[in-house]
Amino acid sequence: MRVEERLEELGLDLTEPAGENSKIAPAVQTGHLIFTSLFYSEEKGKFGKDILAAQGYQIAQTVAVQCLGALKV
Repeated sequence: MRVEERLEELGLDLTEPAGENSKIAPAVQTGHLIFTSLFYSEEKGKFGKDILAAQGYQIAQTVAVQCLGALKV
């Protein structure tokens, strides 16, 4: 199963990064390595105190999908 198929099955869409309008590239490849940056959640608070486990899972999932979107480009 391809990554895109699994994401579709889960109801998730790959979001495209800011791209050319951004001053910093979201992903840069050097040889066999890819470096990513600028992926974060806008949620504020501490896990376990302000952010519940279910919210933390959703936040992590969103950031991971953003990162995968940068890798696809």
